[in-house]
Amino acid sequence: MSSSFCTLISNIEPEWVMILVTIVYVYFSYQLTKETKQLRILGTSPELSIHMQSFKRSTHLEIVIQNIGKGIAYNTEVSFDKTFINTIHEYAKHLPEVIKISHFAPGQQIAYLVCAYQNLPDGDNSFFDMTIQYEKEDKKMITKKIRYNYSFLKGSDVSIPYELEKQKQMFENLGKTINNGIKVLSKDIVKELQSMKDNYK
Repeated sequence: MSSSFCTLISNIEPEWVMILVTIVYVYFSYQLTKETKQLRILGTSPELSIHMQSFKRSTHLEIVIQNIGKGIAYNTEVSFDKTFINTIHEYAKHLPEVIKISHFAPGQQIAYLVCAYQNLPDGDNSFFDMTIQYEKEDKKMITKKIRYNYSFLKGSDVSIPYELEKQKQMFENLGKTINNGIKVLSKDIVKELQSMKDNYK
């Protein structure tokens, strides 16, 4: 069988070998060009990220919208489901139902105050739906529908108000200052006593 295979190979015309090599080369070149183009597109495309977090370590929450991509997002529109908006508008009306941004630069972010965590629906309803639309440089429109589950915040540290945290830091700094003052004063007293003892002798 080995000799038959060698005979078959030897009977192939050199022109066909060159054609086969050329076809393989063209195929891999095309794949490489395609992947390079995709990487270039990713490297210049916008990518929007939305998350919810504690506002300055308080019990209030904020929604942060950020362009984490490399390109500008044009005509951005973020819309929230009406049920969620109606719920939070009972306590605060900072977050609009639809957010429109005509020019959203890479690295840019905006934040909207929502409400206190305890005022949000919990249990199986710890989520809200939203739709994100934005236009890329090549005029291609991107649409994403997201269901954001915020139940992970329930076990996080969102219970320390920002003002109390500042007061805590202030008292800690005051305590350090008092301790340092006592140490310096103690050293001065020891030196004074030692001086009085030496003079008495």
